[in-house]
Parts: sequence; C-alpha cells; structure tokens
Amino acid sequence: MKKLHMMIIIAATVVIVLGLAVQAASVTVALQKIDRKIENTTEENDLLKKELEELRDEALLMETDEFIEQTARTKLGLVKEDEILFREK
Repeated sequence: MKKLHMMIIIAATVVIVLGLAVQAASVTVALQKIDRKIENTTEENDLLKKELEELRDEALLMETDEFIEQTARTKLGLVKEDEILFREK
C-alpha cells in the first residue's frame, strides 16, 4: 500500500509540474506579445512626436510676416501699392 501511495504522490507531482510548465510557456508567449505591442507603440509614439514637432515648427513659420506676405502674394494675388502685377495668359 505504501508503494501505491508513493506512486500516486509522484504521479500527482508530475501532473502539477507539467501543468506549471504549460502555464509558464503560455505566460512567456503572452509577455512576448506584450513586449512587441510596447515596442510598436513606442515606435509609433516617436513618429507622432516627430510629426508634432514638425507641425509646431510649421505653425511658428506661418506666424511670420514673410510667410503671410508670400501666401498673400501667391494664393491671393495681392501686391504692394507700388507694384504692378503681370500675369501670363
């Protein structure tokens, strides 16, 4: 009877260890997926930060007198009082 009891304990231990090994493998896979998501999100965040900085620079440029004047000339066709505008047909 002692032998049977010992074999049951060993079998139960093996089942528990195998279950823990399977669980550990699943957790490892889940952590790898999370790491990839973090990496992708970090890359996307870096790109968005760069885009935001470029947009801020562009907004600052648009506030300059030179930009406003150039836009008025090219898009609206405005000229200064002492200038004559020639257009090609």
